[in-house]
Amino acid sequence: MAYFDKLFGNDGTKNRIAAAIKNGTLPHAFLISGPQGSGKKTLSLEIAAALNCQGDGRDLPCHRCKNCMRIYSNNFTDISYLRKPKDKATIGVEAVRTFRSDMFLSSTESGYKIYVIEDAHTLTPNAQNALLKVLEEPPNNVIILLLCEETDKILSTIKSRTQAISMQRFSKEELLDYILKHSENAASLYRKDKDKLLGVIQTADGNIGRVLKLSDENALIENSADREITEQIILSFKRGKSYEEIHTAMSNLPSDRTEYIKITEQLITAVRDLITLKYDENAELLFFISRGHAKSVSSDFSARRLMGIFDILTNAITDADRNVSLSVLSADVEAKIKLL
Repeated sequence: MAYFDKLFGNDGTKNRIAAAIKNGTLPHAFLISGPQGSGKKTLSLEIAAALNCQGDGRDLPCHRCKNCMRIYSNNFTDISYLRKPKDKATIGVEAVRTFRSDMFLSSTESGYKIYVIEDAHTLTPNAQNALLKVLEEPPNNVIILLLCEETDKILSTIKSRTQAISMQRFSKEELLDYILKHSENAASLYRKDKDKLLGVIQTADGNIGRVLKLSDENALIENSADREITEQIILSFKRGKSYEEIHTAMSNLPSDRTEYIKITEQLITAVRDLITLKYDENAELLFFISRGHAKSVSSDFSARRLMGIFDILTNAITDADRNVSLSVLSADVEAKIKLL
């Protein structure tokens, strides 16, 4: 018997939810948390399909019956979605009130009505408070699924009225096994350039969705280029490097602010690796693929210098978020590194 087999891993979660569905004890609301690409949406679809599956019960859901196929083709009347508008940073109270009012209507074609709130971490406090009534006294056969990246932005009153699910973070070995089985492009790359694929897996940071996205051919090229830029900049930060060498390396940073921040965050991750190796040579690495290479790079820096670089880059991220001119920001970083 298979439970939720479209969702990779997360076996404990799948077994608990399947048992609750079979026993008729499924909670009326879930708070499903995890980074983008961690499987939150897949789990919500699997729950909706399982509740409305017309199969023989051997698999849950069966993915073959009419209801399962319609749910996965986004053509099922009794599943509703609330998403953050593309032009806004939050989901407001009026949107929640409109969404909530539908919950009290009878289902159209099935025994359960499923309500999925994506980006629930962007709900304003007033919008979250507007949900409390249905969370406290839910209508019959209504299931509410809140999908969020950060639970610290969810009110405690919401948390106490929902069943918390944290999506699994996968090891590098698990990601490699998964991507080689599910991506022809990744398998081909592994045969040609193993380190390139391992770099993608390192960047994915335990996230299935991210590793699938990064295994696209164009994304692979971009990821490889980003990692090369990151390492060039790190090496330019060694003591004794000239201002010109630092400036030349830093000039490779993208001019687009989002991309600039992404590379700077990758720089911080790489520096974090070098710092942790100073204190634990077996520490998990989040950027470097080769432990031997990372140790060699780390040995070229003092712990004090690495700490200083880490602080400079962390402050640069804050300034970039505040829309400081990128050219001014880069010049400031270069000057501070040179003074370390």
